[in-house]
Amino acid sequence: LLGFSAGVLCPPARPVRIDLMDSDVAKRRRREVITAFCLAAIAATVPLFVKDVYVQNIMVLTLMWGALSQSWNILSGYCGQISLGHALYFGLGAYTTTLLFTKFGVLPWFGMLGGGVISGVIAMGLGYLCFRLRGHYFVIATIVIAEIGLLLFHNWDWAGAALGIDIPVRGDSWLKFQF
Repeated sequence: LLGFSAGVLCPPARPVRIDLMDSDVAKRRRREVITAFCLAAIAATVPLFVKDVYVQNIMVLTLMWGALSQSWNILSGYCGQISLGHALYFGLGAYTTTLLFTKFGVLPWFGMLGGGVISGVIAMGLGYLCFRLRGHYFVIATIVIAEIGLLLFHNWDWAGAALGIDIPVRGDSWLKFQF
């Protein structure tokens, strides 16, 4: 009974842990990661060669919306929840980065980390409350939270209110992330 036979511990009848990833899957996964890393390195060097501002803008927007769509895919595709509040966390990260740059002089490279942390902490707090809901109740809660965030930022004078934030542009600079 349960591995015990007359007081003696018997070995299990089958292996306790079955290796789930065979070598072909592991090799394919490794190849995909290396390919993704190479593509990301190429994408990072493209602005050095492409000087047309319009083409640079299209590339940045494509990558930005691709990243946002992946975040929506994780929640909707894997978890089965439809969220209409992603714009709040996306905007919160952008506003945090920009406010840190314009008000405190923090470089955007570090501001992006701060924006991601702030956005993630707020998403975790609100997600803890909202993930108790299912179906259309979850959808309504996420869109209400996003609209509350929109109204708060539209009326918050320190963050630019409805006019937004003016970013001082002082020429091309990789350090200040301005092109």
